[in-house]
Amino acid sequence: MSESVSDVHSRHPAKFKVGEMDRKHYLLARIDPATQHGLEIGALCRPVISPAAGHIEYVDRLSTEALREKYAADPNVDVSQIVPVSYVLGASTLPEAVGDARFDYVIASHVIEHVPDPIGWFREIAAVLKPGGVLALAIPDKRWTFDCRRE
Repeated sequence: MSESVSDVHSRHPAKFKVGEMDRKHYLLARIDPATQHGLEIGALCRPVISPAAGHIEYVDRLSTEALREKYAADPNVDVSQIVPVSYVLGASTLPEAVGDARFDYVIASHVIEHVPDPIGWFREIAAVLKPGGVLALAIPDKRWTFDCRRE
């Protein structure tokens, strides 16, 4: 596998505010989609890992069809590119939604800022990861968002 994110960051801290390919490089620093089974949370139409890249499944709060209906009029969402949702989080927890499935890695890009109970969410993710599994998060940096000057 490639070097760890912390190794890269210690040598190149400025690279963390870079383009999409570098972002993906950092997210996948400890993940090999070609050989591992993964779960991506909230990918919508912009997954980090595409189905062609490896054994990846997707979880969202709505089914694929319901997401297409919800975003049909949204010009920022290409509904034809919405990923095939394997597991729907409704009233169920993540472990309940995936059942006995366990994953080598879980990816969540720009999801955690929407989670009302992060500690509970981390526990749910830990429950669906195999021993030694990896959680890869992309977390917005307020310094680079539209509300950077907000209190």
